[in-house]
Amino acid sequence: MSTIIEFIEYFDNNFGSIKAHFCWAVFILVFGFIVILIRECKKQGIDKNDTTNQRKLIKTFLAAIAMTFTYMVISSYDSFDNIVYAVIMCASFFGCIYLIETQNRDTEGVATSIDGLSGAIFFASAIITPCLFVLWYIGKIIYFYIKDREDYDKTEMHNQILSSIIKICIVVFVVLIESVVNFFTDFSFEQKLIYYAILLVGTETLLPIIETYSFEFISNKINE
Repeated sequence: MSTIIEFIEYFDNNFGSIKAHFCWAVFILVFGFIVILIRECKKQGIDKNDTTNQRKLIKTFLAAIAMTFTYMVISSYDSFDNIVYAVIMCASFFGCIYLIETQNRDTEGVATSIDGLSGAIFFASAIITPCLFVLWYIGKIIYFYIKDREDYDKTEMHNQILSSIIKICIVVFVVLIESVVNFFTDFSFEQKLIYYAILLVGTETLLPIIETYSFEFISNKINE
């Protein structure tokens, strides 16, 4: 489907199947949303009685997950015209602004901490090319390697380097898995709804657990 007209025709001819797959995708995304919400509440120290901040997180991450999922599905069609991608990039830019403003409404949209950017970071991390992440983590390894040779906390420096190495391995692993799946499978639009829902929820819920376990396991082995 390389044009909007073709997509509309396909949607009209396969409405029943698309609706069923979309319902399953929503179910998967809702599960991921609940897990991510619980994780963010614990991370930011939000009490179960703090309904104000809870509502703020719900509104932010509900929008972030929906926007990310939509971006992943649409951007998978690399045959679209350039004008479509221009619209996607503009929408992504304004989407990040919306998330920042929503999560920091009490400070007029100006983030005063990294937690105030969590919604926008979630969205941006899902749409940025993996190569930039790898370069970022390599830069961190070099930075902390240099700091390690100076008068700094050696344990903290080593932990930062190990964490960056693990993150690089995870990024490469995800890219390889996605490449293999895309190479051997030609997904229809409705199948992509399920695939990207699983990919989004998996990367945002399971990978942080794997990363934490890997870090603790390797750290304990090194310190034995």
